[in-house]
Amino acid sequence: ENQPVQNETKMATYSLRMEAMYWACQLTIGQHSESLAKFLAKGIKNYPAPEGYAPIVKAACKQKAKCQQIKFQGSYYDREKAVERRYFAQQQDVLESVKASEKQRKREAKKEAKRAKQAAKKVGKGKKADVHAEAVKDKKEL
Repeated sequence: ENQPVQNETKMATYSLRMEAMYWACQLTIGQHSESLAKFLAKGIKNYPAPEGYAPIVKAACKQKAKCQQIKFQGSYYDREKAVERRYFAQQQDVLESVKASEKQRKREAKKEAKRAKQAAKKVGKGKKADVHAEAVKDKKEL
């Protein structure tokens, strides 16, 4: 609690500790910033003096930013594998969707080809009848 404030150089220098702090804040304060801001705005009205801010800030961290909840469990390797499984599952879903739409497109193209073939047959029968009628007419004229 009574840790000295870091100097600007230490704060701007990369370290594993600072990286961990960044991600800890990003996964708590960063994700809950709206509810945290509302909570602090209401709470500060009740604690007008600067020395009175400490209780409301602690309550905000615990209640709204959920700073004490564990975000990750297991080893880094386990978390990495879980993310990889989710990624591949999403890719599989996309692939299946593309396959299904391609299958549907082929079915529709097949139906259209069948309709065109039937229409061509009807037109063909009509032409044969016309040709036969002209041949009969030509015979009669002779």
